[in-house]
Amino acid sequence: MVKDVTIKAWKPVFPMEIKRLSKEVFMFIFHHEVDLHKFYMKRPWSIRGGHLVLKRWSPDLTWQEVDFSTSSIWVQVHGLPPLWRIEENLRRLGSRVGAVLEVDLIGEPGSAWRKFIKLRVEVDIANPLSPRVFLPHPNRSDLWIGLKYEKIADLCYRCGIIGHDQKNCFAEVFKLNYQSGKRFKAAGPWLRVENKDIPKEIAATSLTSNPASSSNPSCQ
Repeated sequence: MVKDVTIKAWKPVFPMEIKRLSKEVFMFIFHHEVDLHKFYMKRPWSIRGGHLVLKRWSPDLTWQEVDFSTSSIWVQVHGLPPLWRIEENLRRLGSRVGAVLEVDLIGEPGSAWRKFIKLRVEVDIANPLSPRVFLPHPNRSDLWIGLKYEKIADLCYRCGIIGHDQKNCFAEVFKLNYQSGKRFKAAGPWLRVENKDIPKEIAATSLTSNPASSSNPSCQ
């Protein structure tokens, strides 16, 4: 099944071998660097809802020593003010999620109204995915900077961890504190790039504390 799914999805130009090393660990052998680089750089991948963690295997290690506790994921950063969109600030923000590997400033240089910025982050997949960073905003409510994760398959909306859904989860509900000390459910559809929602508690707070002005629609 793993072989059929990966070959169909990746369509390698050169032959690719797949060997099963354990119940959940597979070795992919590429016969050309071009194929390896293409599939590795487009990670993460999923196989029938399961999150596939791809790691390059160094010959000086046994496969049991390969660290599969982290995964490289593209994280979209939404709602960041234009003045904050410099690499130093973005790396600092991304470090709240994991180790920042790459910063991709979407759009043409100087474009202040990009919809989002992308960071490739090495995420600890044993921990819940963070939905946000609160950015201090002098004399105003802290800004909700939404984080959305690309190409994630099974994600639990109860505990916020990749690899299962909430039907099979008995962990405590993952909650975070808002600036007022109010707790809110942190994991939900808003962690996915195809969803534009934010937690309802944050939405309600935004509507009551920062009402949009009809005379200045560009500030909405």
